[in-house]
Amino acid sequence: EQGGGDVLLISSSNPNKNDWLLPKGGWDEGEDIEKAAWREAIEEGGVNGKLTAALGKITFKNKDDKKYRYYAYKMKAKTVYDDWSESVRYRLWVSYEDAIKMLGNREEMVNIVKRAKLADDLANANRLPKEDPRLAALDFLKPTAAIN
Repeated sequence: EQGGGDVLLISSSNPNKNDWLLPKGGWDEGEDIEKAAWREAIEEGGVNGKLTAALGKITFKNKDDKKYRYYAYKMKAKTVYDDWSESVRYRLWVSYEDAIKMLGNREEMVNIVKRAKLADDLANANRLPKEDPRLAALDFLKPTAAIN
């Protein structure tokens, strides 16, 4: 989440697609999942911040029936870079409701947005902490220069 909206969407890296996506990606050998999520937010979305909630695992199959899984995290953006490693992409901050509409053809991403909204709603009702204490202890999440 950052200023103008709750959700960061980025344009597809495929120039033949007119899709909006959540920042995502794989993890490097020896890298834990949380650090990979943080790194991908910097690389794909040009944002740096703090992971605040684990949103769980999402498993899905693509149109070719290949199985994928996401480990989703909510991030509170602290720094938004003008120049980042994938700055050929467009980025857009939108409300939860608009993100769900714009990601409508990607059910797995819609589920992530719905989980993030639920986490926010529960935190705002004081039924969940605003920040997961297990994530607060991770030292690699301190804002640093953009990864290029």
